[in-house]
Amino acid sequence: MKISLEQIDLLRKRANVSYSEAKEALELNEGDIVNALAYLEQQKKIKGTAFQDCSSNAVDTLKKLIQKGFEIRLLVSREDRIKLDLSLNLLILALIFATPITLIATALSLLTKHTLKFTRRGKEDFAINNTITKISNTINSSLDGLRE
Repeated sequence: MKISLEQIDLLRKRANVSYSEAKEALELNEGDIVNALAYLEQQKKIKGTAFQDCSSNAVDTLKKLIQKGFEIRLLVSREDRIKLDLSLNLLILALIFATPITLIATALSLLTKHTLKFTRRGKEDFAINNTITKISNTINSSLDGLRE
């Protein structure tokens, strides 16, 4: 039986296999696409579809982001005593579900001369820490000016 290019294309797209694998499966199954699919499945040659590959990559990326979120911590301290140690994931959830409370707590911590720093396993390697320090210093110098 002669195998057409259309049959090979159809099988190749459905099973996500190479042209040669699709052609071989069709030849062994006398051009029957269903039997060729079954054959490829038995041989464990059917690869994940593009959607499955994409969703698998998305899940892996999400897992990595969640893991990084647990590694990154927000430390709120005053006079070198840590008052709060919060993972980035919990901070994000607080921002999503309790935005006003989170913003008020942040403002109050800055007004009461608390220090906010993002760390990763004890290292202060985030550029945002410099920005937070500048904001805190500006607020504190403004408050000191008002107190005088």
